[in-house]
Amino acid sequence: MDEALWAVHRRNNRATRNAHDTFGAHRHRLTSLLVQAPGGRLAVLGAGNGNDLNWDELLGVFDEVHVFDIDEEATSHLRASLQKSTTRVVTHAPVDLTGIASRYAGWRSRRIAQEELAHAATDAVSAVASDIHGTYDVVVSTCLLSQLMHGARAMLGTGHADLRALAICLQLGHLRLLSQLLSKRGKAMLVSDVASNDDLDLQLVVNPQTAAQALAALTASGRCFTGTDPLQTLSMLETDEVLAKHVDAHLPLKAWVWNLSPVRSYLVAALTFARKTLT
Repeated sequence: MDEALWAVHRRNNRATRNAHDTFGAHRHRLTSLLVQAPGGRLAVLGAGNGNDLNWDELLGVFDEVHVFDIDEEATSHLRASLQKSTTRVVTHAPVDLTGIASRYAGWRSRRIAQEELAHAATDAVSAVASDIHGTYDVVVSTCLLSQLMHGARAMLGTGHADLRALAICLQLGHLRLLSQLLSKRGKAMLVSDVASNDDLDLQLVVNPQTAAQALAALTASGRCFTGTDPLQTLSMLETDEVLAKHVDAHLPLKAWVWNLSPVRSYLVAALTFARKTLT
């Protein structure tokens, strides 16, 4: 595990460790989508301190909840914060959910060869899958994509010439990972913050309809956070030979505003896709 990358995520998690209340509306929206599932085994990728989810509600629906994160300190905090001690929440850390972060140091001072990028998404899935055993009825990525991009940017530098190409690689690899972790009738939910109030006026977003309109305008203008654009995600699901063979996207996209603080808000998008039913 790259200590510098781990430190980046640890610092971010420590900054929001006591921010449980400010996650309230976001937590309600995300949890309400997940508890509509029929239950079984749930995998949560990138849970951090656990503020994104209502764990009591999840345990009312799912038999097992497995949590995967790079930051063992954060997952320990999550376990300590559970209102009821339970063996049905299993934490796994540290787990590098990019699968290729060990290569960042070598890429920092040079261009990334096209051949390396071409194989990186496949390599990433294999690497992460070796740390995540079995399949799950529901897999959710909780605002992790933007954190993966942030980690890559912190390690390679904001001026690296191949940062955008790497972001696309990380996005594709993450989608393939979610797909691979699904059980026969499994469902995946990719939830990501796609923009902040630095990018658009989120004060005008007051309900799901205006949130969807803001998301549509944002994607049309190409102003989403790098590697989080839902339209690009949909395109990957439909055109990537690995993904198109195994999963179908379920539309429409869900969108809402997450008011993290009086001065910081995010537009969040949730996309669901599921294992194809074989006939």
